[in-house]
Amino acid sequence: VAFYALGVFTGFTLAGFGMTRHALRNKTGQWRAKVFINGLAGSVSFIVVIIFVMIGLVTPIIGAIVRYKVPALPFLALLLISNIDFSKMNSRLSKLIQR
Repeated sequence: VAFYALGVFTGFTLAGFGMTRHALRNKTGQWRAKVFINGLAGSVSFIVVIIFVMIGLVTPIIGAIVRYKVPALPFLALLLISNIDFSKMNSRLSKLIQR
């Protein structure tokens, strides 16, 4: 889906900037309005292309995190719990409660 959208919006970007260039070269009628509208369309579709590229770059990284790091979380939690000194924590909590 992302490659299809990337191709479509790349075409929209090129068309928008191409029509802007055409309006700048052939200044007939309401050429300023055409430059504004086509330039805006090209710019917005270019921003969408950049967003799709960023999504395409980040998705495999997130997939790798989910695939390889998330299954290790229970073991990391057990490691953390095993290193907690509960007697020291209870004494500090009781001092806080007595205040």
